[in-house]
Amino acid sequence: MEPSKSSTQYLKLYMHDQCILMPLHQVQLVLRLPALQQVPSEAKGFEGILNYHGAHVPVYSLGAWLGDELPEYTLDTPLVLCQCDDSLMGLLVAGVTDVIDVPSNKIQKPKLADLPAFVHGAYSSEHETMWVIQLDKLIDFSQLNHANNPSMRESL
Repeated sequence: MEPSKSSTQYLKLYMHDQCILMPLHQVQLVLRLPALQQVPSEAKGFEGILNYHGAHVPVYSLGAWLGDELPEYTLDTPLVLCQCDDSLMGLLVAGVTDVIDVPSNKIQKPKLADLPAFVHGAYSSEHETMWVIQLDKLIDFSQLNHANNPSMRESL
């Protein structure tokens, strides 16, 4: 499905009862939850490190940023491998369902001041309302560059 010039493709995913749209151009791939290396961290939602083709990729629970209870992870839990700038990160989500094409003029800007900074807006279809998120506002990606530098790898 090719998006029109005035629309964007999004990966549609779920966290409990919330539907989230993530820009598809930032998604590398979706895979089942592999084994994660546990390392000490106080970062919000941090779940561990994924060894992805020799790169150490930090993995977070999207639910932690949404204020959801953390789900019980199984081998079928989807891990969305995302890229922003030159950094990779993994996001654990409850489910991934579809890729949808959203007209840019249909995204409503948030009106609530207390919404997290990473919420770009909302899109309403016939059946549901979906939050549109911006990955670059979700986490400081400059911190993730440390996961790919040699001294960080040696500490893992």
